[in-house]
Amino acid sequence: MSSAETIPVAITARNESNLIGRTLRSIQNQESDERYHFAVTVAASACDDNTAERAQKVIDGFESRPDISYQVKEISQAGKNHAINRVLSENASDDNRCGKFIYGDGDAAFSSNCLRRIAETLDQPEVWVCGPVSRQIIHPDVMGTPLGNIQRARQLEVAYRLAADKRFVLPIGRLMGFRRGLLGYNQLPHNALSEDRYLTLIATQRYGPEAVKTILNASVFANAAQTIEDFKQTGDRIATVRRLLVQAYPELGNLLHELTLEASRRAPPPEKIRQHVIAQLIKEDIDPACLDEWHRLKASAQPRDELMLDDGTWRPALSTK
Repeated sequence: MSSAETIPVAITARNESNLIGRTLRSIQNQESDERYHFAVTVAASACDDNTAERAQKVIDGFESRPDISYQVKEISQAGKNHAINRVLSENASDDNRCGKFIYGDGDAAFSSNCLRRIAETLDQPEVWVCGPVSRQIIHPDVMGTPLGNIQRARQLEVAYRLAADKRFVLPIGRLMGFRRGLLGYNQLPHNALSEDRYLTLIATQRYGPEAVKTILNASVFANAAQTIEDFKQTGDRIATVRRLLVQAYPELGNLLHELTLEASRRAPPPEKIRQHVIAQLIKEDIDPACLDEWHRLKASAQPRDELMLDDGTWRPALSTK
């Protein structure tokens, strides 16, 4: 494997002892490719549980692979960007313009082709940021409940819009790859709380929309919320980071607004989307009213500064992050 390109992979985790094993097993089950060697670092940041210990125990049980290596790092400072920056700094590339970097969440799982597809997509000279389609796993305990039905309506709506226009969904930070040349001083800004939106917007601003690519034949899976309150908090968290990003980078906020309008213009008419989703819900014997409830909850999301601590990290008691 000496001729393989080494690509650092940061798996950021805070208090994910229950899920980090699933994440790592999905990495261990990745397809092999002699072109790439994935150097995986589990960055356990400011954990109050045994995430790092659990990760090391899982790794110790793996059979050795020549194309994947692992290490676990405990980081005292909270925050996803801090964890990513730590791994970036410890894996500095001599070629910052073309050097690849991948990061993902410690509570997600990845289809077996994710890392390979990210690496080969970044081999395309016009692509600077990419990632697989994100799919939510509805917990069995909420299947058939009002929350489960709302989440199913959301799934159907997103899937239909994606099928109608494959540019609708941008990569998200549950698993993303990028070229380091996007970052000044090889670090993410600490005030870019929505690191996935920051990377996609910076790449689009500099190099055009073709610089960002969603990988449609690979998937990253994450657990959907298990309570209505968590579902609401997730919406509020997204609204909060969007406002903070716009405040810190007004020019990126303008670009985000333009891209949102363009996505709306390309999407099927709202009534056509509604009719399609309702027809699917009826087939699954789900009350179509859950679609209206999903839109009501989405519209009610509000920025909430109290979700944040003064140091720019999330307040654990109030945020799902």
